[in-house]
Amino acid sequence: MTDTTPRVTLLPLAESAAAAAAAGVPEQMAPLSVFRVLLHHPAVARELASTLNTLLFSGNKLDARLRELIIMRIGWKTKSLYEWTQHWRVAHVMLNIPEQDLVAVFMPTHLMPPSGFTVFVPRRKVTIIDMKVEDAAKIILSAGMVTPDTQERLQAMAEAKRKSPRTAASNPAVVEGQVSEATG
Repeated sequence: MTDTTPRVTLLPLAESAAAAAAAGVPEQMAPLSVFRVLLHHPAVARELASTLNTLLFSGNKLDARLRELIIMRIGWKTKSLYEWTQHWRVAHVMLNIPEQDLVAVFMPTHLMPPSGFTVFVPRRKVTIIDMKVEDAAKIILSAGMVTPDTQERLQAMAEAKRKSPRTAASNPAVVEGQVSEATG
């Protein structure tokens, strides 16, 4: 059986806030999990806070909103639960970025659906469509050549060919009401 007891416990929020104040760690960093652990060692927490402050705030030339969205994208892409959850909180709570601005959209770039990139877009720019996952996968895997109505169009073409006496007999693609690999 696996022991689920944390190796280093998180300080309770009130204790973390007091320890941060005593160590000179900015109060907005005290509730973050990394500081709730590191404040067991105030000197280490102070140095990390100083480094992060330089990297993320005082020494950073990026707009705070853009910075957090970039960090969240990296967290999402690398499947880093910590980065995603911590920076969601920074973006949403500390920087007041509305939740509707934090929609992650996967953009496939390849015929292999796991390949692609994640972008953050305002919810107002996202159009929710009623499409089955299977239909979306067909569009992605076919690079857009197969759409949900493709099968219907192929069946209509086959039916039209069957009704034409001149082409039905001479077209091996139409056999007994089925569309062969040659036309589909």
